[in-house]
Amino acid sequence: RSCIALLNPSRFEGWSTTVEEAKSFGVPMILSDIDVHREQTAGAARYFGVDDPAALADHLTQLSEHNRGPVIRNIVPHQ
Repeated sequence: RSCIALLNPSRFEGWSTTVEEAKSFGVPMILSDIDVHREQTAGAARYFGVDDPAALADHLTQLSEHNRGPVIRNIVPHQ
């Protein structure tokens, strides 16, 4: 509920419970660019190639630059 973002760098993970939890609280997500992550988030995340540490670093830098401090989130109503 209070993290800056969810980071899931998996190469092979199936449908992820951590991604579902991040979605339910509106937590920004940085996910490896695998099919299941794109399917699970419908494009509502930042993606990086599993062998592209520079892209991951860029996402982390961008989020840290826009971070406004701690946020305690409530569950986002399902739409």
